[in-house]
Amino acid sequence: MVRNPQKQKRSSPTRERSSRQTPLKKSPIKVREPQRCRKCPDRPLRSQCEHTVAGQTYLKSLESISNGAEHEDLGLPDVAPPTLPQPPQPEHVTFLTPPTAIHENPFLVSARMTQASLGTPRRHQALSSASMGPTTVSPQTATDAHSSPPCMAPKANSQAVEGAGQGFGSFLIHRTRELPELLEGQALSKRFNEQVKDIINRCERLAYASGAWIFFTAHYPTARRDFIHYSSPKLRKDAREDIERITNDFDTIFDSLMTSRRAEAYSRHAELRAKVQEKEESLKQKEAELNEKNAKLEQWEREAADLKERLRVAEGRFDGSIS
Repeated sequence: MVRNPQKQKRSSPTRERSSRQTPLKKSPIKVREPQRCRKCPDRPLRSQCEHTVAGQTYLKSLESISNGAEHEDLGLPDVAPPTLPQPPQPEHVTFLTPPTAIHENPFLVSARMTQASLGTPRRHQALSSASMGPTTVSPQTATDAHSSPPCMAPKANSQAVEGAGQGFGSFLIHRTRELPELLEGQALSKRFNEQVKDIINRCERLAYASGAWIFFTAHYPTARRDFIHYSSPKLRKDAREDIERITNDFDTIFDSLMTSRRAEAYSRHAELRAKVQEKEESLKQKEAELNEKNAKLEQWEREAADLKERLRVAEGRFDGSIS
């Protein structure tokens, strides 16, 4: 078969390609936020801060404005305020200043007032809330914006450490942990020895770091050894005799406490012994009464058995006489 050269080749229908190209999406222009000073506590703008050249020029212009106000108060002729230099701004960059910044920084208030009246002499206006015009901001926004962080208040469920004092008054220290339960026996002595060693180590480090006068002593009621105490090097050097006196005083106090505790324990033991003896005597009395009742019961049982025997014999005789 011979192909016809005039016959066109079949082609699948296709869409015509448009000459238009998809337009490229333009990225949004990034707005540069105002730069603030990290050295100043209120974090003002760098163009209004004393750490930059533009800020120093700005502050000098404010001082000249305030000096003109002083001349006016003294009856001197009015002087037109100098023109404030504007901070350099790059092209296509806008500064977005939040409305709360006007109230938090008085320099911004003065700048807006000055820019509104550039080129015309004016009288001095005090930097107060009345000179801000009709701008209104909620009290919470005006006081809370960029304010210094408040001191960390203690939690509602926290309690103060009892017995802490400063001089002749009390010293407020909030507890950092919950109080544990009272221990007994070997657990008590083990916990005491571990904690006391840690406290003395801390006292020594504090004494060498601060050169403070530190005296610490501790004892517990069931101890079988003498009380533990520590005095810092500076206290031993400056008041050696006083340390000996204080140590003797604590020795007397702890001895009296141990003696009174032992006396109290002895009195309790005596009371318990008296109660035990009383109970034993009462028990013996009850046992005697019970033995007496048991003896009477046995006697009654013997008498009843004797009566039964007599009755049986009498019945036998009566039956024999009848027969």
